[in-house]
Amino acid sequence: MAISATSSVLTANEWQYAKDIKPGDWVFNRLGKPVRVKTVQTYRAEDCCRVTFDDSLSVDGDMHLSMHTEDQHYRYAVSKYKGLKKRRSAPKLRSVVEMQEIGLFYKPYTKMFSVPTTEPIQLPHQPLGIPPFVYGLWFFGRIRRNQIKIPYEFLDDAIEKLKNAGYQVEKIGPYYGKYERIRTNPSIWDQLRGLQTHKMPIQYLNGSEEQRLELLQGILSTKPCKTINRVGRFAFRTKKKHLSVTVQYLSESLGAKTTLSIDKTRKTYDLKVTRIIPFLPQMGPKRPTAHLARRYVKSIERIPAQLCVHIETDEKDGTFLVGEGFISCR
Repeated sequence: MAISATSSVLTANEWQYAKDIKPGDWVFNRLGKPVRVKTVQTYRAEDCCRVTFDDSLSVDGDMHLSMHTEDQHYRYAVSKYKGLKKRRSAPKLRSVVEMQEIGLFYKPYTKMFSVPTTEPIQLPHQPLGIPPFVYGLWFFGRIRRNQIKIPYEFLDDAIEKLKNAGYQVEKIGPYYGKYERIRTNPSIWDQLRGLQTHKMPIQYLNGSEEQRLELLQGILSTKPCKTINRVGRFAFRTKKKHLSVTVQYLSESLGAKTTLSIDKTRKTYDLKVTRIIPFLPQMGPKRPTAHLARRYVKSIERIPAQLCVHIETDEKDGTFLVGEGFISCR
């Protein structure tokens, strides 16, 4: 039961390759809680596979790789609760071999197994100089040193939050018809000093659940979305891959499911996020969305021999989260 040595694993400090994990490190279980690594074994596995999901994410490992999976009976039982209550029993831990023996489809074109999304990752609170909402708004909405563009539908809410954070806000004028330009006093650019980079600082990405949610709210408040109160999904488009990956990480770490694709015509990265919590006040209260909080196993295929890593934690079932989708594996 091992994952590929080059698989990414989120630890308490940073992302690491599985081959760099050591006993005593802290990783996270399927409930988003930190668990300590007890033992690590590295070996070369001849029989390896790749498990691919319907959102194009995948996990590599040996043929004994196991995951918490839901079948059609489990999903039917969960649907009875309509997302208002959580089922007490956890999804069954199945190996790749077991899934193949049962079959990946129970009806033509209807997938048998699904993997639930993680609960919000419980990272520690970070001391931040700029409030997370303000930083997200500035980082994704800045057009000049001290000018931010905000869509009209989010303008009033964003200005109110800026004022609550101690900023004076001046409206400058329209920007391409969809946005209003604003200026803040004090200048956010001047406050940041050494943090005016093209990548978001790690301390903002590794904040607590509340801090990451505020950061994501600030980011989404820079994108126009007039039907956001009537949908359970939203799309995020950018020409810079690292920005789309940043939003993907924040969304997945809060329990959402994402799909990242490339639009070759527009030369953009398109990120689709399926929410299970309201990311913005305009989305209204939480809705029964249990069916949105899972990704389906699309295929299992053999791959060449790999260097694999077997990791054991002090969690009862020994599982931990792997990859960008935070998939529970053992």
